[in-house]
Amino acid sequence: MHAEIEWLLITENEEMKKKVHLFKVEKIALLPLEVANKENVELKAQRKVAYNEVLERITELYPQVDLATMKDEFLLAEPSTPVDDVEGSKGREGETKPQENGVDV
Repeated sequence: MHAEIEWLLITENEEMKKKVHLFKVEKIALLPLEVANKENVELKAQRKVAYNEVLERITELYPQVDLATMKDEFLLAEPSTPVDDVEGSKGREGETKPQENGVDV
């Protein structure tokens, strides 16, 4: 009986080691993707700030010019939630929010 329990514990221990190793390998494999995603989000935010500053300066220099279409072209509304958000475009009840031109309404 003691030998069976010991064998079972050794087997379970080996299985746990395999699972932990696989988890670590997955985590290591996903790390570059996580870094790239974070950098992409940061670059988008920096680009949006730069566009806002340029358009604000153009508005100051040329108040008679309507920049609404230019703002729409360069400053598309983006979701404020991270890309890897679990809910995504679904509401709390699991209903999909209506969208217009790819933007939540």
